[in-house]
Amino acid sequence: MMVGRPVLLAVTCASLCACASSGTPAANEPAPREPAPQPRTAEAPAPAAPLPSPEVKPEPSVATGAKRFETFGCNACHSPDGTMRAFGTMYRFFGSTIEVGAGETLVVDAAYIRRVILDPATANGRPGWRLQMPSYHGTIGDADIDHLIAYIASLR
Repeated sequence: MMVGRPVLLAVTCASLCACASSGTPAANEPAPREPAPQPRTAEAPAPAAPLPSPEVKPEPSVATGAKRFETFGCNACHSPDGTMRAFGTMYRFFGSTIEVGAGETLVVDAAYIRRVILDPATANGRPGWRLQMPSYHGTIGDADIDHLIAYIASLR
């Protein structure tokens, strides 16, 4: 089976050898082969920029929370050591069960403390306590609230 038709190539002797002949065509001589093209290799792509890592939140720090407790003025109304101040103490507050209404109770957890800090008007308060705590929404960031919660939770 014939794959292709024979082709008559016009080449000169000089193109086939190093002799200095007259340059007459050599009949049916194959044309010199050019070096085979090298397979195209794509240039190695530039190293991709590292993927941004998910925002790593620092671990809440009790020591930082203690500083924030003073910096934000929490200690003006809430004591850390069990002594009574204008609005009670934070000592043993985290994890305690508090009454929030007629027969209703809740366990003080991180979500409750966060809610009281950000929007005290919507947080269930203790009966008999007047709401005087200001909202710190937009004033205290999430990381600082996490530090405050860690500190309050440590007051055992």
